[in-house]
Amino acid sequence: MIAKFLMNIKKPRIFFHEHVPSFEIDFFTKTLFALVDGYVAVQDKMRQWVVEKKMVTSDKAFYLANTVDAPIKPIIYNNNSFKIIMIGNYRPQKNQLFAVSLIAKLPNNYSLDIYGMIDDEKYYTELKTHIEKLGQQHRVNLVQGITNIYDQLSQYKFALHTASIETGPLVLVEYLYAKLPFITYKTGDVVTLLQDYLPNFIIDSFNEDEWLNSINNFNKKGSWVHEKIQMENIIEQHFSGKSYLTKLLGIYNKIIA
Repeated sequence: MIAKFLMNIKKPRIFFHEHVPSFEIDFFTKTLFALVDGYVAVQDKMRQWVVEKKMVTSDKAFYLANTVDAPIKPIIYNNNSFKIIMIGNYRPQKNQLFAVSLIAKLPNNYSLDIYGMIDDEKYYTELKTHIEKLGQQHRVNLVQGITNIYDQLSQYKFALHTASIETGPLVLVEYLYAKLPFITYKTGDVVTLLQDYLPNFIIDSFNEDEWLNSINNFNKKGSWVHEKIQMENIIEQHFSGKSYLTKLLGIYNKIIA
């Protein structure tokens, strides 16, 4: 960018890919925004925001949903399991406290494993205290240090995602790839896309009874054939490596043209 400015040249094109959306941007960064040839946001709200704030013109601002790698091999599930998985680093926005409260009200054959890293020590301590207060130490496990989550999924019945605020979230894309049913709160760009395909997977409140009913219905359901077909369609159209590359090159070509 400095070379372009000092030498007054039009090439190379400079694209800024935003992967950590923030609505608090310092003056220097705002100045750099105005100089980029293309801005690619990982969250559509961020794309809209930079245009509204006139940091980037609308013809240079694009939204490109992030994605993840597919599992190396098919995952064979234990359909008799009553184990639930939840993935998300330990911080208040992930709302694991709510998930633990749900488990406490479910029959004793249910259990919950929460995978994540500690982002907030105070919240992590609060979560452990909450588990102990509800007497759920034998049913709720806090797991750290696992990097390949696909290797863990076969032992679970379905997944919970109770985060109150999200951008993606990418963990839902992992569930889609793995064809693991899940229940999620209505937040994030991935969930917005899922509404037309898998409406039964989404809850738009934190009403405990509504979540408990959904969990019980998930456990009673014997076959997920329709949902798994929908999962494959979503991945193919929106999150596959081929789809991602096609969208990315389309953005680059618009700016280059």
